[in-house]
Amino acid sequence: DVDLLLTQPVTEETAWVQVKSRSRQAEFDDYLDRFIREGRFDRLFYVYHTATSPIRTSARNVHIWSAERVAKAVIDLGLLGWLSDRTI
Repeated sequence: DVDLLLTQPVTEETAWVQVKSRSRQAEFDDYLDRFIREGRFDRLFYVYHTATSPIRTSARNVHIWSAERVAKAVIDLGLLGWLSDRTI
């Protein structure tokens, strides 16, 4: 039930990526529990578009990306121009 598995080739660090259009804290907590039980991945990225309230965690190896965080990354990494060029 994992959406994407990534491996950083230089460090061999692995990441579990879960993407949701709608989510809530209880759903995230369930995936966090699965991630911890699995025990073979270094990081969890939980990416969601909409939630009834912000999803939170204090785990250091877990990254929660809301739609706003994804949009910020697009702008910060210079992908806005790239995206605009392809939509015109």
